[in-house]
Amino acid sequence: MVVWDVNYELKPHLFLGVGGNYVPGDKSATDSELNTFNTLFARPPFGQTVALNITNTFNFSPYLRYQNGTRWIVTARTSLVNRISAEDGIYTPNMSTLRPVANGAPSTLKDLCSIYALDFNYNVSPHLFNQFEIGFCRAGDYLKESGSGKNVVYFALRNAYRF
Repeated sequence: MVVWDVNYELKPHLFLGVGGNYVPGDKSATDSELNTFNTLFARPPFGQTVALNITNTFNFSPYLRYQNGTRWIVTARTSLVNRISAEDGIYTPNMSTLRPVANGAPSTLKDLCSIYALDFNYNVSPHLFNQFEIGFCRAGDYLKESGSGKNVVYFALRNAYRF
């Protein structure tokens, strides 16, 4: 598994960056072994937008971020997500098979989805954190072929108290 996040400060408080991850999938659907990399039930980076874990995926995510100190962070990002191996499906966060095949046959399509999102993060105090996200998820060809993959517009609100 490889995860990256590289950014450059264009001018004070404004960053241009690219993040992403590479998590390999099974290379052979005929050897009776599931050799998908298990991320130990990692929290999906795609939130509740689509029920995808990060197994068998390549995610390329360019972004533009405004951050003045540690209180406010605003990020506009794109996540382009593809399957690594056409010999493997995709899984839910608990590693249950979600979409291994389309109409009973393996699919050669790899485009999972493209997510376009705007995040607003505000740290009220060192212990209280708020996040609001609005986004659009375009279902890729693989999701459409292997089930009822549809485009989704979503809103998310998260509040957390840290001890």
